[in-house]
Amino acid sequence: TNELLESEIERLKLQVRLGAPAKPASVVRDAMLVEAWTGSWAEARATGEDSYPDVIISCLAAFPDALGKAVSCRWLRRGRSLGEAILVLMPGSHAFVKVHNEAFLRLSPLGTQFGRASGHPQLADEKPVLFAGEVEVDREGTILRWSNMSGTYRAEDAMCFQTELALDKFWAVHSGPKQEGDDAERYLSLPGGTTLRRVLMISDSEYAELRTEWDTHVKNLCRSNPKARACYERLHQCSSERCDAVPHYGYLTHVRSSATSSPLSDHRPTPPPN
Repeated sequence: TNELLESEIERLKLQVRLGAPAKPASVVRDAMLVEAWTGSWAEARATGEDSYPDVIISCLAAFPDALGKAVSCRWLRRGRSLGEAILVLMPGSHAFVKVHNEAFLRLSPLGTQFGRASGHPQLADEKPVLFAGEVEVDREGTILRWSNMSGTYRAEDAMCFQTELALDKFWAVHSGPKQEGDDAERYLSLPGGTTLRRVLMISDSEYAELRTEWDTHVKNLCRSNPKARACYERLHQCSSERCDAVPHYGYLTHVRSSATSSPLSDHRPTPPPN
């Protein structure tokens, strides 16, 4: 249900804000398909298909690695044929679509300038897709960046997880003014007036290193300052209570008709040093 999904998302947000390891797999969402030309969404239904699609035009089947940071490609041809040889991908930006029940992305073979990839309806046979955009890669298939640039499908940011690509490489189509506090390097202006905004400035591994560095500073402070240590222990206790209250007592959960929600702490410290 939507209520359960909202609760799970709030719990995950709390985990990340309080310093716990992020566990995206803990949030289960129904697959959603976006229609060509209209941009409307509908719930995906199982088709029972277990063979490769009979595409209208030949394209590349790009299989993401476990981290979503690189792809390996094979030819996907008409007649439900998938090539066996791994291809050397042309560097540059490629249009892509993610089709329901397919373990790969459909990519256009030719690389172009980031922001100029096209051909999404042909790749998807003009059928609904889980996501559509473009992905820029180097010759080894390493993903440099990707976006939801597609005039045909206009896929929403919130559904980008359906691609299984790394979020720290994602640049979302941005409208309106720049967000307060953002650095200029977070934004990219493309030909035609479109602006992209980078969602995450660092990777999960870099984020983990940053938290470790911060925890070291906090531990050093607690060792040298008794008042800081007492405050730290109290904050840790209160944050733990609220984290546990989410799944057990519905903290941060509300009936859909209610507009109220509970505030979050921005940081849950690790246990203080002995």
